Amino acid sequence: MALSFCRTVIGLVNAQNGPELAAQFSIWEKAGNKILVQELQKRPNLGDVCQAQAGKEWGVVIDHHLSSCLHLSKQEIEQAYSRHFQAVQEFLGIFQGDNTTWLLPLFMLLNKDLRLLAEKAEREQQRAGQQPTALSQSIDLLRRALSSTLQDRGRFELSKRQGSLSVVTHLLKITFKLNNLQLCVQFKKITTGPGFPSIDDFPLAEQVTFRYLRGRLALLDADYELAEEDLAFAFEYCPVKYVQNRRLALFFLIPVRLLMGKYPSDHLLNKFRLPIYHNICKAARRGDLVLYEESIRQHHKLLLRKGLYLLMQRCRVVAYRNLFALTHQILGQSKIGIDQLQVSFRTVGMEIDADEVQCIVANLIFRGMVKGYISHQHQKIVLSATDPFPIIHKALFS
Repeated sequence: MALSFCRTVIGLVNAQNGPELAAQFSIWEKAGNKILVQELQKRPNLGDVCQAQAGKEWGVVIDHHLSSCLHLSKQEIEQAYSRHFQAVQEFLGIFQGDNTTWLLPLFMLLNKDLRLLAEKAEREQQRAGQQPTALSQSIDLLRRALSSTLQDRGRFELSKRQGSLSVVTHLLKITFKLNNLQLCVQFKKITTGPGFPSIDDFPLAEQVTFRYLRGRLALLDADYELAEEDLAFAFEYCPVKYVQNRRLALFFLIPVRLLMGKYPSDHLLNKFRLPIYHNICKAARRGDLVLYEESIRQHHKLLLRKGLYLLMQRCRVVAYRNLFALTHQILGQSKIGIDQLQVSFRTVGMEIDADEVQCIVANLIFRGMVKGYISHQHQKIVLSATDPFPIIHKALFS
């Protein structure tokens, strides 16, 4: 089978059949092929055989690829990663040549498998108590891969730049894994630099993945407008059959929209199995600060792990605003005493003194979430006669 594989590869190379060639290099499929694995175990001179059948350049790539498959079949993850890393290195030498745009399908497959194997190798290194290096090492090779696409200045639809966004998404995924936000920002900036194609030029599937990652990065950077735009795009345009991917986009989109005063329906939360947000959103909508705090405390470990804890703390201002608006609605007057707001806080189970109430109200007015002023002399909040509680997202982002 190894000899047959070599001949098939060279036949497809000569025919410049990129999609079929990529299909031949499925590492996960070959690792599960018992007949192929048994044959590879009996061939100690695999490299020589491959080069004799396929020539030096492709023979070396095939040798590393098949060796990686063999290691993977034995669950020798670090060795499988190492040999695949070498396969990608050798392949990039071929890909950087002239008239090799047709190799893009294989280029994209090898890069994806590089990331997946690096993630597995990183976990193995951590379990063994070693210093994990696989992900960091893969970044350097993927940078080289990205450079090889951007050097092609031909028309986009005929150039290697078609593969550039997929490499950036792999780099972003890896740097998220490493929690290296500085590198995340660097790789994101590449997509707005000179020579990088418009994101709209790429296939929709690649746009969805990239904008999901860019949205998450914008969220961490407190750029909530961009975060909402990108995460909403990812949720809307991700195919319906990929439920888990849509759920991930929604998981990060809901807190951003909550800050804007936009609340998900119970149906949506149930459909995508997001019970974490039921009480949080209900409490914010009702101004129930005690329930809000309890809900945040209950899920604080998950929120911290996902980088959402600080955003959820910021969303508390929405609950303050809504409690104030409810008090105004009940009293039906534009002048509300500080002591009356204290009663409202007490009603939801929160004891708070007059100074704290004034600080909260002053913050709401400063943010544009409440129109009015505080009369310290009379200990009252005087609300605007027109639209005293503007729509939150317009107030925050106008």
